[in-house]
Amino acid sequence: MPQPQIAHLQIQKAFQAENYTLAAKLVKELMQTAPNDPFVWTAQARLQLLKGQYVTAKQSVARALQINNSFAWGHCMYGQIEAKQGNHKEAIEAFEFALSLEPENMDVLYDYATYLVDTRSDLTKAERWARRRIILDPDNANSHELMGRVLMASNELQDAENSFKQAINLDPLIEKAYIGLAKMELFHRKNAFSAVDWIRPALMINPDSMSLRLYFNKAMNDKNSLYGFLWNSGLLYGANVKWNILLLISLLIMIPLYFFMKDSSPQLTSLLNIIFFVYFIYCLYAWSSRSLMRLLLEKRWLN
Repeated sequence: MPQPQIAHLQIQKAFQAENYTLAAKLVKELMQTAPNDPFVWTAQARLQLLKGQYVTAKQSVARALQINNSFAWGHCMYGQIEAKQGNHKEAIEAFEFALSLEPENMDVLYDYATYLVDTRSDLTKAERWARRRIILDPDNANSHELMGRVLMASNELQDAENSFKQAINLDPLIEKAYIGLAKMELFHRKNAFSAVDWIRPALMINPDSMSLRLYFNKAMNDKNSLYGFLWNSGLLYGANVKWNILLLISLLIMIPLYFFMKDSSPQLTSLLNIIFFVYFIYCLYAWSSRSLMRLLLEKRWLN
């Protein structure tokens, strides 16, 4: 397989895994070796779109289509940009034109169907494109995950569940299928316990996923408010480096102060012991809360 095609596959896999840091790195490398490749300009537009940079994203797509005006994914990306800007008519026109250029383009079918599902604008057509993907490649896990979302939006929950599970059977690391099952349990069946069971393996795959954190937070709170507290505090302290440094500095100052006051005011020893012990335990929890939550999830000790 030619080197650019290998790079295309690597970038597509990075996007599918929502590993945008890797995708950006690969796009930058490909841009240096293949600056006249419409794919790399379209991939760059997608990264810019994710950042809300609509003007520069459109410029990148324009560059891709200047190189090859028949590049279907370029027109599809233009549709996504228009969609993000709320221009439904222009988005549909771009998606339809992309599909007319390449009716069996898997990326175009996926992006178009996803837009139709997200906007609930035409679930019948979304299902048609999802089924076309499955016919073209029955062993493609993303196609079954897409079908699961379409069926869930149509409130065909059992069929949606089967599609999500089929996606997981084909690819046990497909995070989006776990998210789909969790959303279905959480929002459609109102079953927080089952939702947590589906989010847990997804978190093992990608512990830093923001969408997973949001769904897991709701499921945790619905299931047990204590779990929700542990999860939120773990995220808070794990991300706040400055606060953790301040706690360490405060602890280092408190230790000699504790011994000084203990010697100078023996009658306050009991109170000082309690204050120091509580503060020390708080520091330990703040520093270890995120690792603790991950350990509880990985070992399945959080039930």
